[in-house]
Amino acid sequence: MLCTFYEQTMMNRFFTFDCVSRPGTQAREVNILWEKHGYFFAFIMLVAMAACFTGCVRLGPDFKQPEPVDAPARFEQAQGSGSKAKNGMAGYEGWWTRYGDRQLNSVVSEIVANNQDLKKAAAVLLELRAVYRQRLGDSLPSVTAQAGAERHKQNFTYNPIAGGIGASSMTTAYNLYRAGLGLSFELDLFGRLARTREAAWDNILKGKAEQEALRQALISSGVSQYVQISALSEKESLQNLVVLNAEKQVRLVKARFEQGLADFSALCAAKNSLSVARNELENIRKEITAGKQELSVLLGRYPSADFEVGHFECLVKNNPDVPPGLPSELLKRRPDIQAALFELKSANALIGAAKAARFPSISLTADLGYSSSQLSDLFQAGSLWRSIAAGITQPVFAGGKLKAGQEAARARYQQALMNYGKTILEAFRDVEKCLAVRKQLVSNICRVEKIVHRQEKELELSNRNFKGGAGDYAQVLDRSTALAKSRISFVDLQAALVLNRISLLRALGGDWLPDGD
Repeated sequence: MLCTFYEQTMMNRFFTFDCVSRPGTQAREVNILWEKHGYFFAFIMLVAMAACFTGCVRLGPDFKQPEPVDAPARFEQAQGSGSKAKNGMAGYEGWWTRYGDRQLNSVVSEIVANNQDLKKAAAVLLELRAVYRQRLGDSLPSVTAQAGAERHKQNFTYNPIAGGIGASSMTTAYNLYRAGLGLSFELDLFGRLARTREAAWDNILKGKAEQEALRQALISSGVSQYVQISALSEKESLQNLVVLNAEKQVRLVKARFEQGLADFSALCAAKNSLSVARNELENIRKEITAGKQELSVLLGRYPSADFEVGHFECLVKNNPDVPPGLPSELLKRRPDIQAALFELKSANALIGAAKAARFPSISLTADLGYSSSQLSDLFQAGSLWRSIAAGITQPVFAGGKLKAGQEAARARYQQALMNYGKTILEAFRDVEKCLAVRKQLVSNICRVEKIVHRQEKELELSNRNFKGGAGDYAQVLDRSTALAKSRISFVDLQAALVLNRISLLRALGGDWLPDGD
């Protein structure tokens, strides 16, 4: 080995002297280098071309979007014609601005900017993108830099005469310095790496859809909480009136009791009514505080109750009706359905990856560098060395592991398919449920509204009679209290109708009104 290395070193020195001492040295050196290393550079170019065209053949089924559910053209609970609903993919952005409440708009903006769950979803999406870059890197050539120094010691036996007469031994020590680059590349003839890259990309799209679904859910939750707080504030005002009437009733009955015009049971009943009214007022205030604290958390704030909400009447006034004949095509924009579809596409791609894993794997490697026993001569032209290699690996026996992996991929695809169908069915259920509840709410609102109008007229009549001296003030208080309680029920129904629209928007994945509305 030492002799061979010595001969190579002497030839390198002669080659260097020859290049320096003769004319046309640079051209001759380039020609010699190309004759010695041309096939190595051709191999590098071949690897580059293979990297460009690898993955063109992909085993496994190409994705075709299934139709797991026979969906009707229109929702059952939204029968009718002349729908104004738009069926484009856009429609969720800005629907809350229709209520004309600046405070509500500020709340939504703060949720989108500061909510912790949304920030977590953004971090998850960054992870998915990083995983995709990893899968992309698996499909590209890998280049590594190498450097090292070695110390060798070797014993030699020298026999000048046959038969071992006069044999002698010697020990030789030398250093070996190396530096170079290594290239490796897996030729993806059957599309295993391409399929895993495809699955990683579909996972990114799934992550985006899930992030959008979370964003819509948080916006809907925040707007709903805001509406509930505004409705509770309206109820608080009405309940204050109930408490005020109950206090007047107690004073009136107490005066009559002292005059012998009322018995003790009437006084106890008036006091009990006052206690009930005060308890209901306290419960409403507790709900307001709890609602504001919960909304603060959605906003990414400390759970405080120190902020104001808009007037409830404004929310009710700007709550548009639902047009008849909503098309079921609106559900295509729901992000959870899109996420389930991308999950299905990813599972389909992994079937091909599992199938390609059962086919041969071809790898190409190349090394180019310098090697010398003297560190000062390491980067001389004569120290240049190179190597190329190609290998193929065909699984022969793995105990059924690869076949089981392919069957498992098919099973995961079936699971994703069932999940996709279930998500679509749940979307239809959510919409139909909201539409059915809305019909009942509209009917109840009409009924309670008639009761409120009748009680308003009765209270007006009682006040007129009392001022004319023909009525009793107790009757005025009773009818005022009854009217306040009916208005509280009416506020509950109005709030439920606004919340129903928000839930319907969430179920549809967006608004149904045209851009010009």
